[in-house]
Amino acid sequence: MLKYITLLIVVYFFYWLLKQKIRERKMEIKGEVVSKQPIRPITLMSFIMVAVYGGYMLYYLLTSQAS
Repeated sequence: MLKYITLLIVVYFFYWLLKQKIRERKMEIKGEVVSKQPIRPITLMSFIMVAVYGGYMLYYLLTSQAS
């Protein structure tokens, strides 16, 4: 289940990134100033992935029974 959620997050991230690039190009063509983002998208994605996997690890450790 986690792999499908991860795949969905990755696909949505690339869709968002492509949409942002197209929007920025349209703004540049119109002559508007495009402000740069303070945080890079790949950095944001890495934070999200660490949070997802860290949450899963904590869930696994707290719900697994000691043998």
